[in-house]
Parts: sequence; C-alpha cells; structure tokens
Amino acid sequence: MSNVSNLFKTSVPRKRKIFSEIKSGDTQLSDLTYKKFKKENFELAVFKSYFLNMDRFNYLTNSQISNMFKYLTLNLKYYKYSTVKSIIEDLDDTRDKLAKKLETLTDGLDVGLSNSINKIISSIDEYEDLVASKIGYSNEELHKLFAFDNVVEKILKPKNYNELDSMRLIYENLKLLEFHNIKGKKFSDLLYTAIKYSKTSHNEERFNYYKRLVNSIRNIKALEINRFDILEALDIEPKVLVKSTCLDEKMANMKYDTRNCRYVVDDFLVSIDNDDTKRIDDALSIEKTPLDTYILGIHITDVYSLGIFANEILKCERDKGHVSKLKASLKEMQKKNAISLFVEMSQDGMIINHKLVPTIVKVKKNLLYDDVCEIITKCEDAQVTQTVTNLLRLFYALDNEKFQSYPSISNIARMLVNKYMLLYGCIVSDMFCKIDVGIFLSDNNYYSPEITYYDAGFKEFKTYSKLTKPLYDKPSLIGQYLINECIFQNMSEENKKELKLRLPEVCNSLNKKEKKQFTED
Repeated sequence: MSNVSNLFKTSVPRKRKIFSEIKSGDTQLSDLTYKKFKKENFELAVFKSYFLNMDRFNYLTNSQISNMFKYLTLNLKYYKYSTVKSIIEDLDDTRDKLAKKLETLTDGLDVGLSNSINKIISSIDEYEDLVASKIGYSNEELHKLFAFDNVVEKILKPKNYNELDSMRLIYENLKLLEFHNIKGKKFSDLLYTAIKYSKTSHNEERFNYYKRLVNSIRNIKALEINRFDILEALDIEPKVLVKSTCLDEKMANMKYDTRNCRYVVDDFLVSIDNDDTKRIDDALSIEKTPLDTYILGIHITDVYSLGIFANEILKCERDKGHVSKLKASLKEMQKKNAISLFVEMSQDGMIINHKLVPTIVKVKKNLLYDDVCEIITKCEDAQVTQTVTNLLRLFYALDNEKFQSYPSISNIARMLVNKYMLLYGCIVSDMFCKIDVGIFLSDNNYYSPEITYYDAGFKEFKTYSKLTKPLYDKPSLIGQYLINECIFQNMSEENKKELKLRLPEVCNSLNKKEKKQFTED
C-alpha cells in the first residue's frame, strides 16, 4: 500500500496546471513515464487520456493498473446521481475506445500493450460496480436509468421538432420507456412536465411539437400516457365520437365501375409480406379524415371473381387449373379485383363504421417486413412513410389483448399485418352471423357451419372466419364464395337454405385437410 499512499503528492495548483497542459496538447502523455505520471496527475479524465495514448513502448503493468484503480477506490466518496452518471459514462467511453484500439493491435508485437488494455477493461468493469453501489444501484440498473434519461431527452428536447423522428425513437425503445428515471418519474410524467413548461415559457414551436407527438402516441399502452391531464395541458378537448359520416361520404364519392360492378379504389395501397412471398393476398391503406378519424382499408385479392371454382368451390378438391393464381396476386402497379373492408375508427381505436365492398385496386408499393423496419428508422419516401406511420398509430390504438404492448422493431411489421387480417376475419364473420350463413373457426381450430366462439383478442368480436389467404387455402376461397354470393349478390332464402345443407359436409372435408395449426399472417 506504500505506493498508493505516496501517490499524487504534487500540490493542487501544480496538478491543475499539468492537467490543463495535457488537455491543450502542450504535454504529450506518451512522453511521460509512469513514475512521473503517478507523481503529478490524479483526475479520472487524465487517467483516461493516459490509457488512450499508450503504445507498445509505453504501457502499464498489471500492478501499475491495480495501483491506479486502488487510488481511485480509496478516494471514492458518496456521489450524487448526476456525478455518478458522468463518471460511469466516462468509463464506458474509455472502455469502448480501448476495445476498438485492441482490435487494431498486431499479434506478437503488441502482447504487452494488449495485456495492459485487457487488464484496464476488466478493472473498469469492477470499478463501475463499486461506483454504482455508492448510490444503492447495480451497474445494470444504472445503465438502464442512463438509457431511459438519454432517450427521453431526445424525445422531449429534439433538435428539429420532427415528431416522426421521435416516433421512430419511441417504437425502437418501447420496452425501455416502461421504465422510470432516478426520481421514479415515468415517461408520461416527464412529458406532462415538459408540456407545462413549454406552455408557461411561451415556447410555441415546442408546444405545437408536443401536440403533434401526443396525437401520434397517446394510444400506445406501453407508455401509460395520462391522457386526460396531457390533453388538458395541450388545450385539446378529448373527443368521444359516436357517429361519423366520413366513411359514408368516401363511399358516395368513390368512382363506381358499372360494367364490372366494382368500386375503383384510388387510395395509396401497400402490401407487406415475407421476402419469399410469390403470391400476394392482401394490401392495406389508411387515411386521416377531417374529423380526425382514420379510415383503414384491408384489401384481399378476389380470386373467386376470376371464375375459379364457380361450380366446384364447395367440393373441396384441388385447384383445377382454370386460371393461374399468380394472375390474382396483388402485384405492384397492376389493377386487380379485391374484396375491400373499409373500417372507420377514432384515434382511440373505437370502431365507428365499416363497409365491405367489391373493388378494383392498384397496389402502389410491395413492401417486405424488413422494408417496414427501414421505413420506421429512416424517412425517405414521404407517402410510404406516412402510410406506414399511420398504420402503426392505429395498430397501437386498436385494442387486442393477444398482441404485445411493445413488439420489437424487427417483428412489428408481421404483427401489424397479423392484427389487421384478424380484424378483417372478425368483422366479416360478424356479417356472416347476421345473414345466418358462414363457415366459422372455433378455438380448437375446427371449421363449423354453426356459429362458434373464437378468441381473436378483440373484445367486441366473438366469432372468426378465415378469409385472408385465398391464394393459399380452401377456407378463404370458400369464404370469398360466401361473400360474393350471399352478401354482394344477396342470395335468395331458398338458395341459402340449400347452401346451408351442404356446408356441414364442406366443413368435415376442411377439418380433414387442414392439419396445420391455424395462424393468420
């Protein structure tokens, strides 16, 4: 311990002078011997500079490194959180830079320097644990607090007041944002405080940024937004929409092709699929209305309308090759027949109105799951970005207990499509219930002509029909037959009775063929 007790006997003014010279570059650390260094320097920042300037001709032994960290330990006092944060972030930066330096060293010539760097990195880890314990936290907990602080700072005090950038940051850190700061304040609390401060300080630009941001994130359950207080602070009256005419107006103004008896959809449609998908069944569209509701469009390619199985569809036999299914695939920039479900919803995810109609659609962009991740993290094509962003907003607003509150950024595209396809099956199944004809899926994945309970996760829907994979499976094709004949064509009661007599046999055949467990993707 004699070496430790004799360290740093230089006077404080002299130490400050040397530290100032080192920072300004007047003194080269690589020119200092360890003996001179330990007599004249003591700050952590100087240790860091010395570590980073070591080379193969001037490096520390294990005992010298141990003495340095022993000195730091003996002089470690009780610190405030802000001080501890500064120390540990400085140590993290040192470790990262040393690790990068280690990667550049040549084997053989730099063995001593490599050993020295490895010893320093190990000592930093031990010292961080000790510093964290001084304020009653583990090193892991402190790093989580730091990460929370840093992300919240970027969201609440952005450089450019761009809510889309902040939303991407939020989507990437939803799990982290369930945490809190050192004072136990959650993200919602800090957001409320920031809004109030921007209001009292008359920072109009920041206040309007918060208003746009809150409109985008207020339904994300993981954030636990205190909706009433925050909306009040933003001078926004919470709206409870019971009725809206926006979807009715949309349908009234939509072009109708009398020759094909189909609505022509001019909305911006995107499909989102696996990278190995060759046949595209579905596409999505979304628009925000003047009344601040959303109209979601779920568009499923209408294979039945192309003449496939007009007579044989209920026989549950293999495709007869009447037409290539690729012809029905929703390829980019090609007009295709579809069965479109338009659902008008409030910003809180409440379903206000819906319409199921035969359509002609043109998908503007075929996206892959990875593309969605790119769109969330990088803003390039404005129209695609806005579409995906609005789809994500509604995804979080639409209540469903089977979906994670904070899906990972890599999995969110798959879950988004899954949720909307389930919604399509639930709403159309509800329509089957009202006309008393349909094929329903039960919780044990069996098909039945009788109404059966199925828990798709939506509280307002108790039944489900598989309808969104007509290019791949028979149940969806049969569902399209029922939609076209019983809903769009308004089948007579006599024909409906005859059809119902055939459906039990159809379901028995489906249950034998469908051996795989049902998932909607």
